[in-house]
Amino acid sequence: MPLLIGAMVMVVMLTWRRGARILAIKTRRLETPIDSLIQLLDRKQPYKVPGTAVFLTADPSSAPTALLHSLKQYKGAA
Repeated sequence: MPLLIGAMVMVVMLTWRRGARILAIKTRRLETPIDSLIQLLDRKQPYKVPGTAVFLTADPSSAPTALLHSLKQYKGAA
């Protein structure tokens, strides 16, 4: 019984790791290089929403997808 429970936990952990890796690869494909985003925002100023937002990313050379979704969401608010 303990071996069965250990094996089940191991399968869950390996599945979780594999899924996280696949998700990270797909997310990286959707990210925009920060330099091109800055150039785009210099040409057309985004709508400014009151308040403060923090967008975390593991790669400082790419804009996080949450930031891009936020910019897209508030595009029509102007």
